[in-house]
Amino acid sequence: MTRELILWLLRNFRACYVSQKMNLIRVDDVNKLNRRATIKLGAQAALALTAALPFISCASKIPTKKMEKTSLIPWNEFIAKVQELAKTQHKHNWNELTYTKNVSKVISTLDLADNTIIGFIQNYKNLHKNFPEINTLHKEADFMVSFVEFEAGEKIKLHDHPGMSGVIRCMEGRLNVQNYTLQEKRSLNNKLLLKQESSLTLTPGCTSTLTSTTGNIHSLQADTFSRLIDVFTPPYNDERSKNSRWYKKNSSYYQGIRGLFEADIIKS
Repeated sequence: MTRELILWLLRNFRACYVSQKMNLIRVDDVNKLNRRATIKLGAQAALALTAALPFISCASKIPTKKMEKTSLIPWNEFIAKVQELAKTQHKHNWNELTYTKNVSKVISTLDLADNTIIGFIQNYKNLHKNFPEINTLHKEADFMVSFVEFEAGEKIKLHDHPGMSGVIRCMEGRLNVQNYTLQEKRSLNNKLLLKQESSLTLTPGCTSTLTSTTGNIHSLQADTFSRLIDVFTPPYNDERSKNSRWYKKNSSYYQGIRGLFEADIIKS
């Protein structure tokens, strides 16, 4: 990153403030880094700009920890680190929560200005109306890495990832992510019950995680053009794809219990 770009950042990104009352950490000007800015600056400069502002733009309705700033790693080193972590899933004492935390740390250090990342971004095409573009960047027996790119307003409705854990990092834009856990008991109406685990607004540098048992059902919606990178462990295969479900939840709490909702499976 050039000295001029760093100085430009310091001059233009002073709108960061923290409101403890709203549990909100916000950088107003970050969202101005849209596709027009990307075109103007060039893909590498724009992502370098994003990388220079890590961890200050996370906004959540349920408080999350800011990620600690650390040195960035290139794509090949990122894949190698995830490979080593993903091997641990075969151990009898594997802890998914610890695993997702570790992957979250690694994905947070990925250098978004790496030439491999730039190449993926430059290949973006909006091929599907009202649904984000999902492209697999890397897949092997233990895990997979994907890009998901949203036009403003596009969403992925409530769905699960059977038997999988996942880590999402927002690279660009602003994404609303809702996570739920399927309850063992059904409602008095014999409907599924979902317990809300988190309601997050992801901005560049923020992460969201899920395990096979907690927060595994989630939805994502973009306020602006948004791009994320995710790691799912193990990867999708025919069986996991077949077992995946889409859900529709009631808008009101079940029996007035905060965070608990009745739901139905609408597609499998």
